[in-house]
Amino acid sequence: MRVVVVDAFASSGRSLLEALAQHPYIDQVISVGDPSLALAKTELHVDFVKPRSTEEFRKLFQNADAVVYAGQAFNWFNRRASVDILARLEAVCRGLATAGIHNFVCGLSVGAYAPAPMGVSVREDWPTSGVPGSHLSHRLSQAERLIQRFHEEHPVIRTVSLRMAPVVGPVDSAAPSIFERWGAAVVGRYLLGHLLDRTHRPVLPDVGSHMFQVVHVADMADAFCRSVTESVIGPYNIAGQPFTSRHLAESVSARTLPMSPLGLSRVFRLARGLGLHSMEPQSFDLALRCPVVDTSHAREELGWTPRHDMATVLESFADVLSAERNQPSCRGTGRVSGARSTQWS
Repeated sequence: MRVVVVDAFASSGRSLLEALAQHPYIDQVISVGDPSLALAKTELHVDFVKPRSTEEFRKLFQNADAVVYAGQAFNWFNRRASVDILARLEAVCRGLATAGIHNFVCGLSVGAYAPAPMGVSVREDWPTSGVPGSHLSHRLSQAERLIQRFHEEHPVIRTVSLRMAPVVGPVDSAAPSIFERWGAAVVGRYLLGHLLDRTHRPVLPDVGSHMFQVVHVADMADAFCRSVTESVIGPYNIAGQPFTSRHLAESVSARTLPMSPLGLSRVFRLARGLGLHSMEPQSFDLALRCPVVDTSHAREELGWTPRHDMATVLESFADVLSAERNQPSCRGTGRVSGARSTQWS
């Protein structure tokens, strides 16, 4: 198979490209986008191109067996997700419509789901109308509408939508992504205060029974590989086991500070107002308000199951907290020299 991947940015994108290139059914992988954003340093052969128009997309797609749009999955915490993703996705769909492609896998986001009652895990038929008041969620919902229209207008194209939880996992910090630079340092130093040092146990906010979900980067890549090579169609929720802030605290042997989700959001915004980080508050708020998703459909039809349990994911996050304790201020670069970091994207 010849697979064209669009907008596989940062370390998450590199993991996807490597997983596709290693798959026994895939002969060639072509990455479309800015090579400087793709972390092209890989031992596997991946071709990088940068088309500038719909016509160039069409020509590039003509000889492909499958096209993967990966940008939505990787850029929840990147401003690109709320600025140009719809225009980019529209260009990809226009190119696909005239190129004779029969397989399209699109990375979307669980952030497009409408709110759900606490304790309810939503399936793929839950409304993707977005979280009220969230501009980012509204844009993610618009992306869902776009893909739905594309599927209805081009039923001959096998279209698979992967609704991804935020992606987390150990990555090479030599070239960090936007959230890798700021997010870990924010949580590890500013949001949690200066108690994260060599003489104090970490202190983490305890928001009670509020549930969060992420997906390990390797499990994300596996879901894309299966969607490309298997005869499946439609939307699939891709997320790991739900966890609470208490689970995270236990993984880093931290003390807890009771706090409501609203209070945590206010602290985060205060930290941004003081110039302690650059992450958009709307991304953080959406993470707090996004419903927990049911992944049984992906397990049953796609044959996908998370290989990394939540303990592994939280240990990865704990590693970056530990590394952050001994680092100077991240203001400016935010790099953790010589360490492996945890990416949330």
